[in-house]
Amino acid sequence: MSIAPDLAATVRDWIAIDPDPETRAELEGMLARGEGDLLAERFAGRVAFGTAGLRSGMYGGPTGMCRLVVRQAAAGIARHLRADIPDARTRGVVVTCDARHKSDVFARDAAEVVAAHGIPVTLGDR
Repeated sequence: MSIAPDLAATVRDWIAIDPDPETRAELEGMLARGEGDLLAERFAGRVAFGTAGLRSGMYGGPTGMCRLVVRQAAAGIARHLRADIPDARTRGVVVTCDARHKSDVFARDAAEVVAAHGIPVTLGDR
């Protein structure tokens, strides 16, 4: 199957900023195999942040639970904290993980992004 040029460009743009070699390779393979329908599903929206946080299947693309989605969400949270919490840059935040797959990696990514926005981070290990 062929992939629409605009979708292929969107996927390539995502791959260019994806920090995870596994999800980059996954998406590159899908492009090479012409998996347009599956790529269209994965790029049809974004993971929504809900009462349980970010929840989705573990795969590359904006509808999946992956490092780039976590980093983008952390950047949004950091911008919110800086704009709406007057003492966020002095109080800081705690970021930690749970027992889910790659939770420790996601926690480190989130902590790095929040810290890059000038907010002190305490990174938990459990």
